[in-house]
Amino acid sequence: MIQVTDGQMEQYFDISNGPNEDKDVTNTIILRNEFLKQNYHYIKFQSDENKNHIKKLIGTSAMAMSAMAVAEENFSLSTERNFGMFVPVEYQPGKYSYGGNQMWWPDGSDKESRGCGPVAAANITNYLSKINNPSKYGNLYNGSTLSLNDFLAHMDILYSYLSPGLLEEISVIDFASDVERFAQDRKVALSRVTSNASFTLDNTANYVKSGLAIDSPVATLNLSKWSDYEYEWHWMTITKYYRDAYDNRWIAVSTWGERRSINYRTHFDTITKFFSLGGGFMYFK
Repeated sequence: MIQVTDGQMEQYFDISNGPNEDKDVTNTIILRNEFLKQNYHYIKFQSDENKNHIKKLIGTSAMAMSAMAVAEENFSLSTERNFGMFVPVEYQPGKYSYGGNQMWWPDGSDKESRGCGPVAAANITNYLSKINNPSKYGNLYNGSTLSLNDFLAHMDILYSYLSPGLLEEISVIDFASDVERFAQDRKVALSRVTSNASFTLDNTANYVKSGLAIDSPVATLNLSKWSDYEYEWHWMTITKYYRDAYDNRWIAVSTWGERRSINYRTHFDTITKFFSLGGGFMYFK
């Protein structure tokens, strides 16, 4: 192909078949150039539009992520918050527990295998008596919290009130009634706190927070079975609830005399799953 310029006019000839068979292809070249110009502007327009669209998407995503973030929540009992402690029983010289431990009862005994409910009740009544409001709840616990003998005696008393059967104490309502009966016998006005809200993750979390906010330990029962959850078919005492900005939720609990940190969503899900017989939460004031 050759280009011939005459003044301001340009012509194009195709000489691929030889110099004597040249062909004027000016109109074809002009149309092609016009097509290329139009497509260039279209592509550039689309590119700019895509850039703006991507910017909008990024901005929208950032706004969505910001909207998804939640306020951090941190509720805990006063001794947990200030000292990282809860019902410190000196079970060995210089060694202190984080609440009661059913393993302190004789090996192989019914109390050892069925005693988690009474231990939770012993934890709660001790804490209310010694920490929450000694003037109001003082008669709920006689003796020294630090003394293993005193606390074991207290666990024995609560075991007699709850009297767990072969399946242990598997009713939150019965648990509350037994603790109230114990308090009544001690001439202490103590009542369960209940909620009529549906049993959801958020509603149960709100209930737990309400108990911790008034410095009242919260008992929790998980009746899941045949799962890989370490705390199935078990009573524990909640001492802290934490939720981060990404909606990860954790609880600190007293179980087997130790402080354990548990994913709250996992704990809730195992209570409500198909193979669970239920469970729940309970605190008193």
